[in-house]
Amino acid sequence: MEETNAPEKNAEKLSPEKAAEMRKNMVEYYQNQKSVLEAQLEFETKVAEIEEQRLRSLKARYQQAMMMAPPPEETILEEKRTEEPQQSNLEITDRPVRKLKEE
Repeated sequence: MEETNAPEKNAEKLSPEKAAEMRKNMVEYYQNQKSVLEAQLEFETKVAEIEEQRLRSLKARYQQAMMMAPPPEETILEEKRTEEPQQSNLEITDRPVRKLKEE
């Protein structure tokens, strides 16, 4: 069977000097990466701010469009229903009364 690179086996094979050197190299590597990560954080923060501004702008345009839009059909129909009884009262007096056939 092949030998795996399990941390337990590698830790047993390393001398204290070699482990200290690896630790030092790791710390140095992460210290060098800080500038890259800070630049990435700044970039992603700016992108998030831009997206938030786009959302606010879109929301404002939507609200303005809703204010400028005519009322929905349901509201118009309800208004007509409230107006119809007044008009129908006038029409009823003008029309002759219909008689149904009796069997």
